[in-house]
Amino acid sequence: MVLALFAAFGAGDLAGVLALVSPEAEWRIPGPELIPFAGTHRGPEGVRHYLESLVGTLEFLAFELLVTLSQGEQVVVQGREVCRVRRNGARFENRWLSLWRVRNGLVVSLEMYEDTADTVAALLQETAERDS
Repeated sequence: MVLALFAAFGAGDLAGVLALVSPEAEWRIPGPELIPFAGTHRGPEGVRHYLESLVGTLEFLAFELLVTLSQGEQVVVQGREVCRVRRNGARFENRWLSLWRVRNGLVVSLEMYEDTADTVAALLQETAERDS
């Protein structure tokens, strides 16, 4: 289920992602208020808002799922991404760990674990530094 959600996200299929989200879903994304998509997002509409804010803020240049483990309702995914901030062109790499809970074929919760320092630094840049 979680891999199907990632596949839908990678294909830009927002409706496909939301079809896999429970009405009771709660997604927790770490970070300060400076990160527009950080916070707690509830239900399919909250997840929609999160995803629209995420892709409106960042362009994903690379996205890899490195490890996926599952046991019962729990799924753990380790990943890596390279992103560009749409507003200023700044790039950063991010490694993360996510803990998912799936029940009755729908995603009930997501807890992201990541260091957001590079995301914040990229968002704060006025313009991307140019290669010499």
